Amino acid sequence: MKGVRLQRDCEDAYLNDPTSLVKLLNHVLHLHVFAHDVPRCRVLYDRAMEGMKRRGPDNGFLLFNYAIFQVGWVLGGRVVWGEGGSSLRRNNAALLARLLARH
Repeated sequence: MKGVRLQRDCEDAYLNDPTSLVKLLNHVLHLHVFAHDVPRCRVLYDRAMEGMKRRGPDNGFLLFNYAIFQVGWVLGGRVVWGEGGSSLRRNNAALLARLLARH
């Protein structure tokens, strides 16, 4: 129930406190995973990365999710799991699998 509430309220929480990295990451993850709003994700992931660079140290949660976003959405469109897809998509899926295997 807590996860459902978090996803339901993440946009309002972020808009009420836009300087919170945690609230930004919850919101962008919701946009990435559930809403598939790629243009907004790009902007918010860039904002989160810039904030992380300014504040330090590296945030593993942000870096992991940003890598998945970059491989899955930006570099070759949506990753197609279990289907033929283009060779670019298959290569992206393989790269994503290697990234996930490291964690």
